[in-house]
Amino acid sequence: MLGAAAATSLALMALLGGGSASASVLCKTETNPCSAVYPEKTALKADLISKQSIIELTNPENTELTRCGKETLTATIANPGSLTSTVTATAGLEYSECVGLAKVALKTGPLEIHYIPGTKNGTVTASEIEWTVNVGGADCKWRTSNADLGTLIGGADPTLEIKLLMARNSICYPELMARWTATFTFTSPIYVEPS
Repeated sequence: MLGAAAATSLALMALLGGGSASASVLCKTETNPCSAVYPEKTALKADLISKQSIIELTNPENTELTRCGKETLTATIANPGSLTSTVTATAGLEYSECVGLAKVALKTGPLEIHYIPGTKNGTVTASEIEWTVNVGGADCKWRTSNADLGTLIGGADPTLEIKLLMARNSICYPELMARWTATFTFTSPIYVEPS
């Protein structure tokens, strides 16, 4: 059981010029072209929906390692996007009210938000995500690289739904992957638009 809130700094930045990613901006209003871009250093806050952030094993029983009832994600825009780059940010994640088999810690590498054509949404990609779960005194690690973290659903009440599979990166639970699921809602409107 986790008692005190844990704070984890997340490093979120762009991998400029890579792949076929669409250049993007985050807009305050639903206009195209965007007339009100969230500028650099804007802090966007999101809270956990349904009081559930779960890390579980992908065995037949879906063994739950931990479940947190409160999480707050705060993202500060580092690059608001341009004709040649996509949106990037730095962020922090605070979590508490966690129960389960283990204590947890999260770290992440660069993230980007890519515009999804024909929508107000964006795909959030991560170069690296790693959860460390301490089970019985042993640090068990699961990680993924160059993967979709989830979809940012744009709108007046935008959400970020995370459904992420991570491969084992330690001696714990051989051959079992871990799944992280959580949904956040932002306190400010966000519309993902092409730049």
